[in-house]
Amino acid sequence: MMTEQRWTFEELEEIQTLMEKRGYSHAQLVKIYDLYNRIFNENKSPTSCGKCNINKLNSLRRKYEEERIKRDKTTKG
Repeated sequence: MMTEQRWTFEELEEIQTLMEKRGYSHAQLVKIYDLYNRIFNENKSPTSCGKCNINKLNSLRRKYEEERIKRDKTTKG
């Protein structure tokens, strides 16, 4: 059974602009965690733990790459 996707590729793409930053505002962390929770069906809260935040961003980066590859295949195929 297919579940409704509660996020967009554009949202994932927007998060990619934050990947190289060394620090994040509270608003940016809220955006990161909101998207992470919707994609992975979790209920994590923003934290000041740098490693936790990097792990969330890395998960979003991997998801972005998966989706980008899927999109490339559908536009070429």
